[in-house]
Amino acid sequence: MIKLLVTDLDGTLFYPKRRRKGLTKDNKEMALRFLDNGGEVLLASGRNVVIIPRMEKVLGRKITYLGCNGGYIVKDGKLVDQKPLDDKITEDLIENFGNQFGINAWTLFDEKDTLFIHPAKAAGFMKLVFKVMNATNGFYKEKYIFDSKAFYDKLHSGHNYKAMAIFGLGKKAKERAYQANEMLKEKYGDTFTFAVSGTAVEITAKNVNKGNTLLEYCQLNGISKDEVIVCGDSGNDIPMFERFPHSFAMAQSPDYVINRANHIINKVCDVEKYILDESLLANDSVKVD
Repeated sequence: MIKLLVTDLDGTLFYPKRRRKGLTKDNKEMALRFLDNGGEVLLASGRNVVIIPRMEKVLGRKITYLGCNGGYIVKDGKLVDQKPLDDKITEDLIENFGNQFGINAWTLFDEKDTLFIHPAKAAGFMKLVFKVMNATNGFYKEKYIFDSKAFYDKLHSGHNYKAMAIFGLGKKAKERAYQANEMLKEKYGDTFTFAVSGTAVEITAKNVNKGNTLLEYCQLNGISKDEVIVCGDSGNDIPMFERFPHSFAMAQSPDYVINRANHIINKVCDVEKYILDESLLANDSVKVD
């Protein structure tokens, strides 16, 4: 029996986007049916806690939230299972890597609801781009401070759970992000965990990813791997696919994500037929490289 439905947000539960309501009607109704039948929904995202009250308002329920790619879990309104970055070595990486691959900006995530952004180049232009893009995001809008001094002050203050290198927009930016991710893993893989998410590379502490943190959560709560469905669309979701057999990739995901999942869906609500007929999950197993 499926007890836990775990879904990424951007590109997954938030697909297709609904800038006013956040979720499509069918995704929302499926999640509520699953909850009403005794299941648990866990949201696993690279985002910070700003999204929690918005999702609780949409669903009318308290949610369990795995944020910053496994940097922490929020359950019953409390921050638990915290896995922060080492501030000194994170600063060294930013300084040593900052001028490579055409990085536009760095973003820092802590345990609160505001992002800290440090422009790597063309500060005035980048600030305008972020302002315009964020203003049109509606439900998905971020709170942020665009200031290099504030970024480094926050970095030095501790309790940071994710850093992110942003490479811009478009296909070339995605290619640069993928290339940078491979190089970073080779050079800094003993110190950090890296994941590609669109045109960005996300950086967490060593062995901190959605899969490991979710596995710890399940073990603490007596949930077996076969009682979990995981859904995602990007590189930061692959660690969940590597730990849990009932894995679902979004159809618009890159091939390197789709190839690691056992099922392909167009929308998260499509998993409901698998929940209702678990014989469709009978042949699932974790895919290994």
